[in-house]
Amino acid sequence: MRDKEFATLGEKYNAKFVLLEQTTSTNSIANEKIYSHGDIIFALSQSDGKGQRGNHWSSAKGLNLTFSLVVEPTFLPASYQFMLSECVALGISDMLCDMGISAQIKWTNDIYVDSCKVAGVLIENDICGANISRSIIGIGLNVNQTEFDPELPNPASLKGLTGVDYDIASLLERLYCSIMARYNQLKSGELEEISTNYNSRLYRKDEQHTYFLSDGTPIEGVILGVKGSGELIVKHSENLTSNYLFKEIEFKIR
Repeated sequence: MRDKEFATLGEKYNAKFVLLEQTTSTNSIANEKIYSHGDIIFALSQSDGKGQRGNHWSSAKGLNLTFSLVVEPTFLPASYQFMLSECVALGISDMLCDMGISAQIKWTNDIYVDSCKVAGVLIENDICGANISRSIIGIGLNVNQTEFDPELPNPASLKGLTGVDYDIASLLERLYCSIMARYNQLKSGELEEISTNYNSRLYRKDEQHTYFLSDGTPIEGVILGVKGSGELIVKHSENLTSNYLFKEIEFKIR
């Protein structure tokens, strides 16, 4: 990917598209106030890429999509912030499904294909009053990388799944448009459709599996869906259904 090619994308969408050879974390750079709605910070390499649960996001230089998108959802109450997470996960899965790759969303917003993780998302929100003022959406999508750290439990890439070598710039533009389409749907107030679509793509929905509580206790359950607040609904028996917040229940997949 070349600087000129990247700058042209920014001009096309009237936004700053910044290409960095290397940085610590694109989310940290995007947090600078010079960046506003629609801007993208893309790094060929990150030394401290952030994942969920405080994890590090590992990525080979120049082979994947590793970027942060800035949005300003000032219309969205802070109590509805999980809707933004749903939109981003749907935007990624929309693009993959359009490419013929059957993608599912592992709660909260990891993207899975055949029980392997192809993408992760980390969203950091700023709150002003009752609403969200600014959000930094960090995205890592494995694209052309085919060798991964053996310590990672279940990574996969688009090239590994399809055998196709993808053009990073073209894929970035496609993903940007896909996410912003879902964002505009959120802005238009189409909350029910977003939640319905999100739940329809939920990984392991309506299946019996073993999960783990935060203290390591194993529990059996069937995922029924996700509430608008972001809580995972799990049925443990005919008479017991529980709702779990992020970090209160864990998937273990290997």
